[in-house]
Amino acid sequence: MRDRYAELVREFRWQVPGRFNIARACCGQWAEDPSRTALHWEDESGAASTWSFRDIQAAANRLSNALAALGVGRGDRVALILPQRPETAIAYMAIFQMGAIALLLDERYRGKLPLFGGIDKARFRRQVGPGDCLDLEVRLGRLSARAGTGTGTASVDGAVACEASLLFVIADA
Repeated sequence: MRDRYAELVREFRWQVPGRFNIARACCGQWAEDPSRTALHWEDESGAASTWSFRDIQAAANRLSNALAALGVGRGDRVALILPQRPETAIAYMAIFQMGAIALLLDERYRGKLPLFGGIDKARFRRQVGPGDCLDLEVRLGRLSARAGTGTGTASVDGAVACEASLLFVIADA
């Protein structure tokens, strides 16, 4: 069998439908099954919670309705000043399913813009082909006033396809 990995990477193009809602793709389509776990969260003290897709969708629907009652609609920008918690994911789903735009804000970075700096130490462990569902996990590492690092892992069906170190810089907007 011929190795077509380089060819597939070179020819890959995103094929996003004209009417695509990322909240539906990330949460809504899985919400009918109450046993399907979407998120397990644990804080620094060890307190933990587990959320199903149904739980997140129900909370996102409530927040979408509240935002709509406040006049938020398609194309509007909604600023979020939230730490990394389940409620942040719920807020994103609520905003995205309305067709609004979520802006994550952090006072430390007012007037700044994060710019992708590069990928380092990438290790490819398996091929990803057309039709594969790619799960991405990114963890923030070191963060300073001017730059940051993180790690990224891409998996297909629980098997790691690629791991890499990510670099970004923070510039004046």
